[in-house]
Amino acid sequence: MLEARKSRGLRARTYADAPLVASFGTSRTQSTFAGAASSGLNEVNLRNLNARRTLVLINGRRAPSGTTFNSAVDFNTIPTANIERIDVLTGGASAIYGADAVAGAINIITKKLDGVEIGGNYSITGDHDNKSPGGYLMMGGELGDRGHGGLTVQYEDEGIVHCSDRYLCAQDVTWFTPDQFVRGPAAYSAVGANGKFQLGNSGPFYTSRNGSFTDANGALIPFSIPIDGYNRNAVRTLAIPTKRLMFASDGDYEIFKGVSAFAELNFGQVKTNAPFEGNPFQSTAFGNLFGGGVGLTGLQDSIPVNNPFIPAALRAALPANATVLNWQQRFNQLGNRGATNERNTVRVLAGFKGSFESPLPAGGAWNWELSHVYGHTTLSSVTDGLVRTDRLYYGLRVEADPGNPGQYRCSDPGARATGCVPINPFAPYTQAMKDYLTDAAGQHGASDLEDTNAFIGGPVFNLPAGPLSIVLGIERRSFAGFLDYDDVINKALVTGNQLADISRIKTVTREAYFETSIPILKGVKFAEDLAFDGSFRRSDPNSGDKYNTWATGLVWEPLSGIRFRANKARAVRTPAPDVLSGNAQTFGVVNDPCTTSRRNQNAIRAMTRT
Repeated sequence: MLEARKSRGLRARTYADAPLVASFGTSRTQSTFAGAASSGLNEVNLRNLNARRTLVLINGRRAPSGTTFNSAVDFNTIPTANIERIDVLTGGASAIYGADAVAGAINIITKKLDGVEIGGNYSITGDHDNKSPGGYLMMGGELGDRGHGGLTVQYEDEGIVHCSDRYLCAQDVTWFTPDQFVRGPAAYSAVGANGKFQLGNSGPFYTSRNGSFTDANGALIPFSIPIDGYNRNAVRTLAIPTKRLMFASDGDYEIFKGVSAFAELNFGQVKTNAPFEGNPFQSTAFGNLFGGGVGLTGLQDSIPVNNPFIPAALRAALPANATVLNWQQRFNQLGNRGATNERNTVRVLAGFKGSFESPLPAGGAWNWELSHVYGHTTLSSVTDGLVRTDRLYYGLRVEADPGNPGQYRCSDPGARATGCVPINPFAPYTQAMKDYLTDAAGQHGASDLEDTNAFIGGPVFNLPAGPLSIVLGIERRSFAGFLDYDDVINKALVTGNQLADISRIKTVTREAYFETSIPILKGVKFAEDLAFDGSFRRSDPNSGDKYNTWATGLVWEPLSGIRFRANKARAVRTPAPDVLSGNAQTFGVVNDPCTTSRRNQNAIRAMTRT
C-alpha cells in the first residue's frame, strides 16, 4: 500500500509496516467446525469484523478469494518465502481501494531478488507432533538493463496436532455461568456413544452399561452425562494437516522511456484433512431429520414401538399410548467424520505504468497506471462419516421375515428393493449395518475475480508546506462464484445441515475515485509534519443503488518519530454470492448471557442497567 500510494503521487502516511500478519480469522487451528467448505482456510480478520471485510492486495493490486462464495482471501495460497514485508491499514479504506476494505486493507510486498536462493525448514513440537517440513526455491535477475524478473516455488507440509495430546483441549470444557468453568466428565456431550432412549416422546432417557439396560436391582439405568457422556475433544484436532504448493512469478520491462509493462502470475494449491468425532445423532433434531425442505418438516428417525429389537426391559416400561421411542447416539461406531478439501487458486496480473514531467505549476513527475487482475479459485470438498437419514428411517422399521424364520427384514417393500438393512440401535452395529448407513458427500465450486484499474496522479501546485497532490482514477471490478452441494445434502438425506446450492451470481461495480494530500505545516515547532488526506469514490453496482464512500484524515507529527493520526471514513462491502443465494438450516448453540436465567449472574449488568 505504501508503494501503491507513492505510485499515485501521494505521500504514504497512514500505513504501518508489519513483518508478519497474525491470523485472527479462520486458520487451520480454528476451522474444523467452520463448515466443510471453509475447513482449513487461513484468513485475516482485522478488527474482528470478519475476513470478508478485510481487503488483501499483492503489490497494491487485488488478490483473488480463497473461497468460491465470498471475497475472503486464503493466505495458504500465498508463498511466504518471497514476502519483503506486509503493510497494514486499519480502518475503512473503501474510498481508496474500493469495496470490502471495511475493516482495513493488507498489502503484501514481494521481494525483488537478484540471484538464486534455496531454503528449507523442518519443525516439530516438544510433544513430537505437528511435524512440518518445507522448502523453497527463489531466483531472479535483471532483464538486460531495462527490466527484472523473478520466480518462487514453495512447498509446505504442516502436520496434525491431536487435542488428546494437549491439556488445553484433551477434555471437553464449558462455562455454565460467567464464573463457573467446568472441565472433564461434567462437560461431556449429552449424546453418548451408547444409545439413550426415551419411553415415548417425553421423559428421561435410559441407556445401557456393560450390555444391560437394567442395574443390579433390575431398574432401568438413567442416562448420566458424567458417566455416559461423550468426550468430543478426545478425537478432535487442534491443528489440521495442511499441504501447500505455491508458485509466484513477476516481471517488468521498460518498453520505451517512461513506459513499462509489468506482469505477475500466482498459483496456490492447498489440501487439508480435518477429522473430527462421529455424528451426534438426535432423532428429533432438524439436522438429523429425513427429508424436508423450505417450509416442510422432515420425518423423525424415531424407533417405532413395534421394532422387534427393543429390549424387553424398555418394552415393559413403555406407556400404553406410546408409538415411538425418541433416541440419541454418538455414531462413532460408524467412523469419524472429516472434511477433505482441495483448493486451487490462480492469479494473473498484467499492466502498463509510466511517468512524465508535469506542466502544472508544482512541476515534478506525474504517475499513471493501467492494470488488470484475473483470479480463479476452485474447491473440491468431501465429508466422510455422514449417516444416511433415509436409510436409517427405513432400517428402523422392521418386521419378521416370513421367508426366513427367526430373521428380520425392512417393512417397506420399496426400501427392501433398494437393499435396505434392518438396523438394531440397541446393540453394536454389524458391518452390514455400518456399510448401509454411512456415506460421503460434499460440495464443489469456483469463483472468478476481474479488476481493471486506471489512475493518474501527481502534484498540482505548491503550498508553503509542500505540493498539493491529487489522484484521479476509474475501476471496473467483478466477482462471480458458486457452491454446488451434493443432492443428498440438498435433500436432507444425510446427517448435518440441509443446504441449498449457492447459485452462480456475478456482481459488477464501476467506480470513479479522487484522492488528495494537502500539506498544512512542515518543519515548524511542534509540527514537523501536519497534513490532510482525503478521498472520495462513486460506485455504480449492477444491482442496487449507486453509492458514495469517502475518507478524511489528519496526520500530525509534533516531534520527529512521534505521529498521531485521526480518520473518519465511510466504507462498504459488496454483497457476495453466499448472501445473495442459497439457504441453510442453522442451529444456535450459544448460551445467551441476557436471558432471565443468566443476566443477573453477569457482573457487568450493574454497569449497564438503565
